[in-house]
Amino acid sequence: MEFRLLGPLEVLAGNEIVRIPAAKHRALLAALLLRANQVVPSSELITQLWGEEPPSSARTTLQGYVLRLRRTLGPVIVTRNSGYLIEVTEDSLDLRRFERLVERSRVAESEGDLAQAAHLLHTALALWRGPALADVGSDWMHRVEAPRLAELRGRALHRKAEIDLRLGKHAEMIGELTVLVAENPLDEGFSAQLMLALHRCGRRAEALEVYRQTRRMLVEELGVEPGPELRRREQEVLRSDPEQPRPRAAEPLRAPHVLPPDIADFIGRADEAESLRAALLPVPGGCSPQVITVVGMAGVGKTALAVHVAHSLRAEFPDGQLFARLRTASGSVSSAEVLGRFLRLLGMVGSHLPEDVEQLAELFRDRLSGRRVLLVLDDAVDAAQVRPLLPGDGGCAVLVTGRNRLTGLTGRSVDLDVLTEAQAIELLGEITGVARISAEPDAAKVLVRRCGLLPLALRIAAARLRSRPQRTVAWLADELADEHRRLDRLVTGDLAVRASIGLSEQGLDGECRRALRLLSAVKVPHYPAWLSAAVLDRSPEQTERIIDELLDAQLLEDARGTGGSARVRFHELVRIYAEEQLEHAPELVLERAFPAMVRAAEEMGARLPSRSWKPGVALEKPCVGLEWFTTEQPVLVGAVRQAATVGDADSAWRLTAAMTGYLDLRGDWDDWRRTHCWALSACRSAGDWYGAARMSYGLGLLAAARDRYPQGMRWFARALSSWRSLGAHSEAAYAWIGIGDMYHQLSDLRRASRCFRRATTVFAEIADERGTAWARLSLALVHRDRGERERALESLLRTIDDFDGLGDWYSATEARFFLALTYNRWERPEEARSYAETARAAFAEMGARLKELRCQRLLGHVLASSGDPDAAQPLLEECVREFREQGDTFSEAISLWSLGELIRRHRIPADAVEVLTKACALFTKVGVPTWRMRAAASLQSTLRGT
Repeated sequence: MEFRLLGPLEVLAGNEIVRIPAAKHRALLAALLLRANQVVPSSELITQLWGEEPPSSARTTLQGYVLRLRRTLGPVIVTRNSGYLIEVTEDSLDLRRFERLVERSRVAESEGDLAQAAHLLHTALALWRGPALADVGSDWMHRVEAPRLAELRGRALHRKAEIDLRLGKHAEMIGELTVLVAENPLDEGFSAQLMLALHRCGRRAEALEVYRQTRRMLVEELGVEPGPELRRREQEVLRSDPEQPRPRAAEPLRAPHVLPPDIADFIGRADEAESLRAALLPVPGGCSPQVITVVGMAGVGKTALAVHVAHSLRAEFPDGQLFARLRTASGSVSSAEVLGRFLRLLGMVGSHLPEDVEQLAELFRDRLSGRRVLLVLDDAVDAAQVRPLLPGDGGCAVLVTGRNRLTGLTGRSVDLDVLTEAQAIELLGEITGVARISAEPDAAKVLVRRCGLLPLALRIAAARLRSRPQRTVAWLADELADEHRRLDRLVTGDLAVRASIGLSEQGLDGECRRALRLLSAVKVPHYPAWLSAAVLDRSPEQTERIIDELLDAQLLEDARGTGGSARVRFHELVRIYAEEQLEHAPELVLERAFPAMVRAAEEMGARLPSRSWKPGVALEKPCVGLEWFTTEQPVLVGAVRQAATVGDADSAWRLTAAMTGYLDLRGDWDDWRRTHCWALSACRSAGDWYGAARMSYGLGLLAAARDRYPQGMRWFARALSSWRSLGAHSEAAYAWIGIGDMYHQLSDLRRASRCFRRATTVFAEIADERGTAWARLSLALVHRDRGERERALESLLRTIDDFDGLGDWYSATEARFFLALTYNRWERPEEARSYAETARAAFAEMGARLKELRCQRLLGHVLASSGDPDAAQPLLEECVREFREQGDTFSEAISLWSLGELIRRHRIPADAVEVLTKACALFTKVGVPTWRMRAAASLQSTLRGT
């Protein structure tokens, strides 16, 4: 049976055409034939038949199509693993015959037999019956495969015309080339060949006319001028005589193919591989080779990718594929040594080779002139080592890998990163067996993370599992849990992560090695420039130079996207390696790092508006520290954890206290809780009772923010007890306010008033004006809830004046919000709306989103109550949604109550039942009976229809 793809799809049995009328069946057969004798995954076939959005029944339908093709063609289609394969002989598929004839023509050309090369190309091109896949109904194949096959034919036509011209068949080629130029008016190669044929036949005017027509088409259609080959041909026609030179035979050249073996289980780099393949293809008429550099850290799989891509391009570079490793354990390999080996592989006698690298490079470029050879230069040290190894011919290509950034080397550079988690697990399954990995999915995720998603570490781990079939995946994951022994266990045979990273470190100078090790002692997710300078004890300029060298060596990663400013991070395995090399205790490094972090955090924290206790008051309205904390929050959280772990309680609680104002503004309760708990534990272990009280007070503020009032009271009480025993009077007074707030929220106004008065007395004794203002504000709210309107209003207005006079913008805004709440309760909507809008705008400018939402809730309630439900409803619905996402249950409940009231009064009353029921449940959960009674009253009114 014979199959034909080079034109309309045909199947022949003897001299009879086998009919395959169904379009999908023809597309399926073409997809299998394009990868004949290879397994094509079902997922790829589905994409080729139905596109990116196949029907849900695609897999079942595909099975039916395969069954029908088998009935027509016989058992040539077989099922393998997760796909299908069509078995054909080399002579039964026209595409394979074409490729084989083209390859034989290259061999004949390299041996100097140009006549045989031309004959073979003529035979190959005769197999084409029209555009490939012309009647196959698959958009994917017409978009991807048909252009690829057309490119193969075009290159064969170019080579046949070139060889015929070298054989002196100029007159015979004019007609054929004229047709090719007409069919391909933008192909500069055909135009250049036609110009040569015309010129050699003494038809200079016609040759120049071809140039003018081609140039006009390029300018009009593409907006570009002709390339260097066509311009050079024009100059040759203008200045040379028309005499025809004798054809010269090609110089014999060996075609060495010395690539290392391809990796059978190559996983996870399909996009990168395809991009590299496309970029390395020679450009018709190009005057310089394609040069691509793949850069990445040790063990990331640069060599495996380069070798895999090179193997896939063998047919495109028939004159040879050369490979050289440019770095070994003993150091870099000289360019002269590599050139000498390449020239010997290309057939030159070693005793005739010069010693000078420039002369060797000239010989090498001359040897490759007019040839198509691919060079793979692995693990290059720098650009200077690579430059002498570059060919001069546009038909060649160079694929370079390096741990260092080869700055100064022309061409494109590709950064290779670690695998994704899914790719890493797939690689484990490919090596150890999919069933084994699938049986322990959680352990597999832990294992790949502990391997840092690094291909080298993953292959070592997979090899260890494969050599111990009785062990579980969880066993190896547990083996790698201990950082101090992880690199010891990532070793198998001659593969070792430690050795691979160590080879990268060898190329560093002493200063950079010292920097790498010092930075590893500070366990934060990334390192801003100011922190790196503090750790290294170097100037910003010196630090920048060192960091740049570590980035170029791929031992640090650029983390600029984390905040826009210059910062770097470690790959986890590199950090472990660097910490192993640290020559002294990490605590000595941390003694420089932590104080610098505390100073920076306290300086920025003092500029943030916040209610949380602190010795001073931010006197400037612009929140200059907000952006800084947004960027550095992960760094500071990591520092708190490490400080607590190593027992530096002072640094732990000071960093935490400095962050609290920011976390309050952002409503980031998770990091608030984590940092306070870590620091509190460290303070208790160290006997730092002042720090422990600060952390207890912060946890009280957090509990209050989350409406957990009994819990907040316990934390404030612990802080109060410690501060009173330490004689910290101002701090103790703030704790009294915290306790009073909890009583107030629980509707115990008598105890709340007593706490606030105690705080007032203490603040008066120590002349703390800010504390006095806060105590007065708290008492004013008690007066309001007791019904003492005049007294409450007087205190609230006085408090606002006090905070404004102190320059405490945040506290003044809080007081205005409470005044808005008060006016709303007294049914004075105009005043309530005015103060709510003012407070909302101020909180928005501060970046205090939760406080802004609370003002928005109040504003929505006021608008609904004053007869503008259309403006109020979207405000309240947004509040419900965002408070729920944030976990602010009390605010969510109040928002639901306000929304329920709006629906009850201005929409369909029955629709308010569900909303008010939810509000009652949340008020009960939080434990605020007063608010629960309000919501219940609204619900009862709704149910009664009143």
